[in-house]
Amino acid sequence: MFPVRNINVNDTIDRAGFNRFFLTVFLLLFSSQLLAGYGIGSYSVTLTSIQAELGFADAQVGFLASAALFGMVIGALVLGFSSDRLGRKKLIVVGITILSIFNGLIIVVDGMTSFLLLRFIAGFGIGAMTPLCVSLMSEYSPAAKRTFLITLMMTGVPFGQFLASLSGTLLLESVGWRAVYVASFAGLALVPFLVLLLPDSMKSYVERGDVTRITYLLERIAPKLAPSDDDHYVLDAENRQKALPRTLFSRTYVRNTLVICLMFFCNLYVFYGVSTWLPGLMAIQGHELRSSLMFLSVFLLGNLLAAPVAGLCADRFGYKRVMGIFYVTLVIAIVLLSVGTGGFTPYVLVFIAGGSVGTAHNMTLAITPRFYPLSLRGTAIGLGSACSRVGSAIAPTLVGVMLSFGTQANVIFLTFAVPALLGLVAVMSTRSRG
Repeated sequence: MFPVRNINVNDTIDRAGFNRFFLTVFLLLFSSQLLAGYGIGSYSVTLTSIQAELGFADAQVGFLASAALFGMVIGALVLGFSSDRLGRKKLIVVGITILSIFNGLIIVVDGMTSFLLLRFIAGFGIGAMTPLCVSLMSEYSPAAKRTFLITLMMTGVPFGQFLASLSGTLLLESVGWRAVYVASFAGLALVPFLVLLLPDSMKSYVERGDVTRITYLLERIAPKLAPSDDDHYVLDAENRQKALPRTLFSRTYVRNTLVICLMFFCNLYVFYGVSTWLPGLMAIQGHELRSSLMFLSVFLLGNLLAAPVAGLCADRFGYKRVMGIFYVTLVIAIVLLSVGTGGFTPYVLVFIAGGSVGTAHNMTLAITPRFYPLSLRGTAIGLGSACSRVGSAIAPTLVGVMLSFGTQANVIFLTFAVPALLGLVAVMSTRSRG
């Protein structure tokens, strides 16, 4: 008979090498983020066509964009806060189901009220994806690759938006804007894979004493460990603590909580303010519809290419140095876009701006778990995501209002430099735990 071992499951995961188990978790969560990104991007690429067909004013279009984003605020708060009690896996399945069905049902809308309701409900499901997926990925990733994997996973959102922009380029003129929303129903095909293959939080298994499930997972995480039902499985002392949402504002965590929330707000204020209106703003500057949609694709492509490299660099050189570079680059790109250069230059600037703000946001999500124990991660990321969705809800509405008052496109671009600078100050103000 072998002696009973005390096995720290957190330490085992941290020290494990990247293998098929981690790849499976990554792909499932990346796919969930991709579906959320498609749901978000589908509105941006159809905005101009919807406005033309249904006769919405600029302010109404901005309000409709914000309806989904306010839904995301509620989803991030409600499901993000609940995940630490109810389990992340279950709520990811719920979120995917909601966003797939209700974003797809937009094909039947015929006016403001139905559009508003469906986008709000779809936004509720979309908003849940970020806090849930980041929390679970932070738990099921080796420590040496954690920032990289979370950052790479979060590229699922711009990749989904990129696919939406491509579908818009292909379908808007030939089939119509409703065709872009039909693909949302495909998200339901992911649900059985999530149910069968995605693990829940290891913390929940340990607290329930589910030795069979713990052993099954550890055999795949660290095969050489040879775990058995006779072993005693424990969490880190910090992760065993019970924590309430108000703990985020205790003396230990309040500084990081405030500056991280500011970063979240600023990141998506810029990202969605620009991405929602980029086709429209470029059209105002004289570009054709197809060309304007290509600017959105370039904006999103910048994020896709920059984020993985940034994640690797952050694991090696530190997040402050890397994120600081991206915030400074974002400010420069925004200022140059406001000048209104011609030729190929705007595409380069849009690419840089998309890569900078998207990567800054993905890295904000990637670094947030390091400031909190497991019992607070879902709540912390949920709060941060809610703040980011407030920013993303406010920005499209404000741009719509500014346009309705005749504000020039170059002035609107320049306003985005302010939150970019605030994000830079915020990331430099974070403090490591311990």
